[in-house]
Amino acid sequence: MFLYLTLVFIVMIIIGTYILSSLKNYEQTKINSDIINYANYVDEQIINNLETPQNFQHGLENILYSAKNDMQCSILNSRGTTIASTSLPCENFNNQSIIQAMTGVENFSYLKEKNDGKIKIWYNYARPSEFYPDSYIIFIRVNSADFLDNMSKMTFTLILSLLLALTLAGIIGFLFAGTLTEPIRNLTKKAKQIANGNFDQKIVINSNDEIGELTESFNYMTQRLNKAMHELTMENNKLEIILQNMNDGVMYFDAEGNLVQYNYAAQNLFDFHIDNLNFDALAKKLNLNNNLAAYKNNIRQSNDELVNVNQKYLNTNFIPYKNKGKLEGILIVIQDITKHRKLDDMRKEFVANVSHEIRTPLTTIKSYTETLLNGAIDDKKTSMNFLTTINNVTDTMSLLVKDLLELSRFDNNQMKLEFATINLVDTINKSIEQNKILAINKNQQINFTQHNEVYHIRADANRIVQVFSNIISNAIKYSPENKSIDINIEETAKYIRVYVKDYGYGIPKDDLHNIFERFYRVDKARSRMMGGTGLGLAIAKEIIHAHDGKIAASSKLNVGTTMIVRFKKMSGDGNE
Repeated sequence: MFLYLTLVFIVMIIIGTYILSSLKNYEQTKINSDIINYANYVDEQIINNLETPQNFQHGLENILYSAKNDMQCSILNSRGTTIASTSLPCENFNNQSIIQAMTGVENFSYLKEKNDGKIKIWYNYARPSEFYPDSYIIFIRVNSADFLDNMSKMTFTLILSLLLALTLAGIIGFLFAGTLTEPIRNLTKKAKQIANGNFDQKIVINSNDEIGELTESFNYMTQRLNKAMHELTMENNKLEIILQNMNDGVMYFDAEGNLVQYNYAAQNLFDFHIDNLNFDALAKKLNLNNNLAAYKNNIRQSNDELVNVNQKYLNTNFIPYKNKGKLEGILIVIQDITKHRKLDDMRKEFVANVSHEIRTPLTTIKSYTETLLNGAIDDKKTSMNFLTTINNVTDTMSLLVKDLLELSRFDNNQMKLEFATINLVDTINKSIEQNKILAINKNQQINFTQHNEVYHIRADANRIVQVFSNIISNAIKYSPENKSIDINIEETAKYIRVYVKDYGYGIPKDDLHNIFERFYRVDKARSRMMGGTGLGLAIAKEIIHAHDGKIAASSKLNVGTTMIVRFKKMSGDGNE
């Protein structure tokens, strides 16, 4: 209806505009022609023949055409002063047409004039005389009220015709459209009810045309769909109850390798969509030497395979389903054993690391003790050296046990932190003081730059000192002599960041993301030679995380390393 009425409206507007424009042009051309002919007559018969201005008034009075057509004619001198006029008494005119005529150009213009409460719209024409262009100007004006009134009446008639045409077109269009849209509207309504699960739908057939055939086909489709959906719903309900309540992923492929059924657990195990995935494509994504043909040709039977997908360890159990020796489908049951695998790997790695860290000092203690028992104890100097070494090694083991116990408390949420409002500058200065001797021994300079004297945070002061002491000691250890350690604080709208930068050996890019892991060492030989348990940064990470902060590192080999520690700023009332 909208398009139909819009089309009618556009056509009527175009036609009406064309008619009005044509009539207006015709009437305008006619008036212009009359005025120009009249001006030519005045120019030739009066100005040219009579020659003297004293005779111009008498000549104009003998012209009756002007009075009959409400046309006024005036002859003006070159300064615009009226010499003769058909309208008495004579007026001095000042309008755009006359000004243009003074410059030698003829001109038409409209002028609205109000006199005794009445408004007249004059159509003006002025031009210089062809015979005496420098002396006289012919000025003619016509009352255009009739012309404009006729245009208004014609415009009103066309607008009324347009409205009548639109009304009739709307009525006819509405009646015609109703015969088409009503059956379609009924079909749409029933289709929506079917989409909502109500399949008991039937539409009354009122015609034998194409709409009637469509309605009949719809009723037949609804009947068949209702029966099929009832059967399908019963089967699906049985499967859904089983599948969606399983923790393991389940996927079933038909004999052609198309995915027929799967549960949400199966989709959640993969980092790719499995909706339209066939069997061979799945095997390829999982990097399995497995395909559908192997099961069809009895090359493969039921089997289990372990796969690694997106850092997940998945145990996949392939179970082919056959009917009379023919493959009907393949069931895949998927178990996520990532947690168990990682726990097992962590346990093995932890036991290996602890065993290694303890074995070395125990070996030293054992060998030195045996040497003393075999007679070296009688040599006072040797025995004192050995006992000193045994004492140092024992201290190292005690430190290792202490760090392990501390990490255990973090793992079991047993670590208690004493939060208070502290000045981060004082805490860092305390950490620097603890490592000052180490820096002096290596002729290193620690430069601490801060823009403010006070940076308040909520934290356990002793634990934060422990973190920065560990970071600064590492920077000193892994930097050559005569190097500097730069520490500075940066403040943003939400955070306070502390940067500890050294100019030492640096950390390879492949090792950078592992430095906060327990017992991880980039260069194990050099790290053990310099001392430490390999747990310092792991403990620092746990402490910073307990403060709802972050710790990270950036490094470039043989250039240096920067450790970044981020804390949340406190609000003005002392809260975070």
